Amino acid sequence: MWGCVLAADVIRHVRPPQLVKGMLMKKKRPKHNPILKAVYLEAVETQLRDNNPPETRQTFERLRADGISEKDVRLLIGSVIAVETYEIMKSGTQFNKERFIRNLNRLPDQSFNDD
Repeated sequence: MWGCVLAADVIRHVRPPQLVKGMLMKKKRPKHNPILKAVYLEAVETQLRDNNPPETRQTFERLRADGISEKDVRLLIGSVIAVETYEIMKSGTQFNKERFIRNLNRLPDQSFNDD
């Protein structure tokens, strides 16, 4: 009867799920900051609504035509905004429209190396 029960299964039934093999399991943290994600997605919405820059709308239409879901396209464009924000903060420079458009054109590839 007990032959097919794994030791870990027995431990889970005997001890609280947080305690396995005598160790406290840590709570997983989200892989992203939900507030920043919301801010970047709002920026995507603003760029699409205002058609500024127009390359954002063009990228949106191109990726949708490639069969990528609307949600995923918005996330991809948001990642380009995040990269540009990071570069501005890291280097203390102004918005680089050429780099931004180059990264939009690379999507869905997200290898945003500055050539």
